[in-house]
Amino acid sequence: MVRGRQFSLDSHTPRTYPPSCIVIIQKFPIWGLIAVGMLALAGSVSCRRSDYRAAGPSSTQTEPSETQRDHLALAMRYLFDIEASRRSSDDAIYHLNRWLLTHRWESDWKVDTLVKRLMPELQAIPEVKRLARLEFVPSDRAFLEETWWFHSISDQAVTHPLPRRTEQWIAQHSGLSGGDRRALQEACQLFDWTVRHIYLEPLLKYPRILTQGPTVGADGREPEGTFPSMRAEPGPGYRFYPLQNLMMGRGDALNRARVMLLLCRQRSLPAFVLGLDPGGTPRPTPWLCAVLVADQLYLFDPQLGLPIPGKEPGSIATLRELRESPDWAERLAVGERAYAFAGADLNHVVALIDGSPESLSKRMAVLQEALPTRHQMVTSVVPSRLAEQLMAADPFFRDSGRIRLWNLPFETSIFQRKFNEYMRRSPAQAEKDYRIMAILQELPTLLEARRRHALGRFVDEGSTLGAKTLYLEVRIPDATLAKLPSSPKLQETLGLKREPRETPQQFQARVHQHVELQRQAKYLASYWLALAHYDSDMVDVAVNWFQERTLRVAPDGPFTAGAHYNLARCYERLGKPDQAIQHLRQTTWPQQHGDRLRAQMLKEEQSVSAMP
Repeated sequence: MVRGRQFSLDSHTPRTYPPSCIVIIQKFPIWGLIAVGMLALAGSVSCRRSDYRAAGPSSTQTEPSETQRDHLALAMRYLFDIEASRRSSDDAIYHLNRWLLTHRWESDWKVDTLVKRLMPELQAIPEVKRLARLEFVPSDRAFLEETWWFHSISDQAVTHPLPRRTEQWIAQHSGLSGGDRRALQEACQLFDWTVRHIYLEPLLKYPRILTQGPTVGADGREPEGTFPSMRAEPGPGYRFYPLQNLMMGRGDALNRARVMLLLCRQRSLPAFVLGLDPGGTPRPTPWLCAVLVADQLYLFDPQLGLPIPGKEPGSIATLRELRESPDWAERLAVGERAYAFAGADLNHVVALIDGSPESLSKRMAVLQEALPTRHQMVTSVVPSRLAEQLMAADPFFRDSGRIRLWNLPFETSIFQRKFNEYMRRSPAQAEKDYRIMAILQELPTLLEARRRHALGRFVDEGSTLGAKTLYLEVRIPDATLAKLPSSPKLQETLGLKREPRETPQQFQARVHQHVELQRQAKYLASYWLALAHYDSDMVDVAVNWFQERTLRVAPDGPFTAGAHYNLARCYERLGKPDQAIQHLRQTTWPQQHGDRLRAQMLKEEQSVSAMP
């Protein structure tokens, strides 16, 4: 049974559509869904992380006195407990601020030195200007939820096995201590999870940057922002918050890179994006994820979906190894198709640190120190400390400007504030971008399944349903959907009710739209359920769901390439390399080069194994 029409980012933050959104949905169905889907992120009517309205308790019931309450415990309950009281997320922010007021804080926190090196336009955005202000805002709800997802996923991901050849190489790595081997293994597992779960989308071309600063726009009235995000122009990486990428299971190579870095942060692994800056550009070209283990940067390519291979079978290259191996790029060629980068690019490498405005703030640093054991997670980052670690490990990065804050998290915040303008300027792209968010908004059961999948709660625990059960609930039989337009009883069961001012024709149009939405949701649930089976070590069952319930049902569906890739990964784990190679050679998506390279490596491994 599909549950009611209330929305909640999680099960304890219910909400209904505000009247303005109801009107939008009735007049412009897909835009209404997209608009409300975007509102969903923070679990409040205004979800932008730039929304700073006051928060207070929503309950009218008698409360204990201020001195009797543990405000931090109440905030944690409202934020994270699945079966907690169903209050608005504003209550969590209220209690966090009461907690701040009822404690004395002595901290040596200060705005990080790398923040002061950002371009003036980025330093001027509201989120950065209030870093030192010790007050939580409603938009922090989404950031804390996002961080909890990353923390939970990182705990799961490091339990999954790696390809046998990689595990053997790490175990035999003579240059690493036992702790360092474990750190490298975790980095590989986090990258592997990212590639399997974030379906790779094409990387949009980055629009122009106005190097002379803000100028008068084309209409002669409004200043034109330096960055394209300031002009509501879509570009690579900054269209989504990382939480949205996790919800939708989609993103481009830069989204993948952010997911990888944020997962590493939860495991206390120093991680960077290596970009290319041929000469003082305000936006270096992002290239690789790099994780610092001992004194080496191990390299992972989010576009290929592979670690950069070293000379030994199953090995992972380091930046130092690439500098010492002039032919390293040749190992990444597939047939006549060369790798997109070459040895000369290593001279232009810069290290980029992911730091969102929330993670750089004083309030998140204070909260991280006080979180109870049950809810411990990394909410704060100190970029200058990461820079010191990197400079100590590799003198190359001691040159001025070699280590910077990544612009991407700041551009994401800017772009989200411009979302309505983006919808007006690029309607086709916006509809494509946020269709899955719209489906999740309309079907809270599917969104709750995504959340419990992220938390690693795959099976039912007493009365609490697991992700697999919730995914199955979303999969309404085709025969039932076919009857829906003519069955008032089914319509009532699915929460479809004719509105007072809605004509019969308008209602029928909405019912037919809902049928299509349910069909799309069923497909999504099938694909994600297959991943859930893989994640819970039911690999043979995952094969069936990828093959029969995803590819066979929709051979040209939106996750076809991901299904082929994940089927290949299943067959790798099952010791069936021929089947894995077959599926890797069928993918047609931006990761195609990496898939062909993986198939090539599997073929070479077969040849070595067959030798007497």
